[in-house]
Amino acid sequence: MIFAFALPHILHANLTNSRIQGRFRYLLWNEVYEAVLAWYIFRPTLVALINPKLGSFNVTAKGGLIQQEYFDSTIAKASLVLLALNFVGVCLGAWRLTWVDPQNIATVWLNLAWTIYNLMILGACVAAANESRQLRGAHRVELNLPATLYFADGKSLRCNTFDFSSGGLGVELPQDLKLDLETPVEVALYRNDQESRFASTVRFSSGKRLGLRFAPMSFAQERALVQCTTARADIWAARWGNHPRVPIHRVLGHIIRISGTGFRDMFSHYYRTATSRLRPVKTKEST
Repeated sequence: MIFAFALPHILHANLTNSRIQGRFRYLLWNEVYEAVLAWYIFRPTLVALINPKLGSFNVTAKGGLIQQEYFDSTIAKASLVLLALNFVGVCLGAWRLTWVDPQNIATVWLNLAWTIYNLMILGACVAAANESRQLRGAHRVELNLPATLYFADGKSLRCNTFDFSSGGLGVELPQDLKLDLETPVEVALYRNDQESRFASTVRFSSGKRLGLRFAPMSFAQERALVQCTTARADIWAARWGNHPRVPIHRVLGHIIRISGTGFRDMFSHYYRTATSRLRPVKTKEST
């Protein structure tokens, strides 16, 4: 009955979602996203159901720097517990296959397949706990907008941005221009017919490209920067629904690769931890 009704329905529902939402979101990734957040949402949600005044959560700190990669076992705790339970389930299922009667063997195989699928999703969740190097104080995103540079001698130069962050801009010039580092300039961005200027300094200069870092801003300037960049309706309209459609087998293959990376990072972390604890500690006498 499960093979006849449940699995075709699940397959049909996922293919339908992929067809309808394929340009906006990728199939199966919502399961990874929900599995990562489930434990952290469960606690405040449960408390809020008991007493709505008590349910709250902490906002993730922004702008931190990470000098080297590491595996954050604290974040991965909930996923690791679920991984352990599913590993036990796979072992028990494989053992059950050795003596189960023929009438129930299909049920065991079905539960084994579902448990292996859970392991794949949880492996991708564990991959999220591997912190990559983060040497920027703010993330940069691609942004192609017209801009104008104003120099201290009164000259100006029309250009285009190629990326953006809350701390600076990358601009592409119409011609090669070499500027010294820390050269003060003003960069102007536009929202409709309104121009907003932002004081900045040159952080790198290479051919036609400049990297600018914004000077400290007032609240009004920060609001103007948001209005000229991330809050522009034309950018949202141009990017909305423009993701390429990806077939389900490619999405599944990508998740499997990410899951394999998660298992690799997890086992490498605990192997290094175990070997470091077993390694004899050198004392002054032994040296």
